[in-house]
Amino acid sequence: MWYWGQSHFEGLKAIAEHYGSEATYPLFREYCALQESGLRREAFTSLAAFLSQAKAWPAERRTAFVDQLMGIHLANPTVHSLIPHPLLNGLVLPTLRQWVDDRPEDAAPHRWLGVLEQDPAELDWALQLDPADQVALVRRANAYIDGVDYDCHHLSEGIFLGDPEACMLDLDRAVALAGRITNASVRDGLKSECTYFSSLITDWRTYCRIQPPEPFPDWCASLGRAYTWCKAFYYEE
Repeated sequence: MWYWGQSHFEGLKAIAEHYGSEATYPLFREYCALQESGLRREAFTSLAAFLSQAKAWPAERRTAFVDQLMGIHLANPTVHSLIPHPLLNGLVLPTLRQWVDDRPEDAAPHRWLGVLEQDPAELDWALQLDPADQVALVRRANAYIDGVDYDCHHLSEGIFLGDPEACMLDLDRAVALAGRITNASVRDGLKSECTYFSSLITDWRTYCRIQPPEPFPDWCASLGRAYTWCKAFYYEE
């Protein structure tokens, strides 16, 4: 089964073994094991039985399961079938939203909603409640950087999609968040990305001011810059 998507299937196998060793959620373990074996229809039958069972759980047990599941999801980003739509909409999102209502002082449900929905506002809320939340710090810093990356990705054509000043402010915010990350490798990697984009935007602003005749990438090369440029492809109907 692993001639394609090897990391996905290996991850499912490991997750199934994890839940098997716990013996707490046998139907979910069965779902993961069947998915890993390529038995998709049987897997979703087990998942449906699991979801039916989970509806009878008290809120505390649903919260504990979802919190653990999200940690596993975060550690296994290539296992895309870990949280399929029936599980997401039938258990995970309703549990997280109930968690927010029941325990508004907790950062965790906002963090996980921010991760699942790629919602910066939820990550900001998590950081208001827990400024040291490492997952929220990394995801929010990355969101700032991703926004800047998007605004810069047509610079090879001499087009800046956003506002350079706003992008520089977002990079400052990302650096500030990165400074609170305890993992040195992650922290330094994020700061390095911010330095890269800050240099790129500074060069773009200089280029716009002096208006040299050559294209922006060529002008950067003449200064010894080693930026990576996106290639744009346009198709005619």
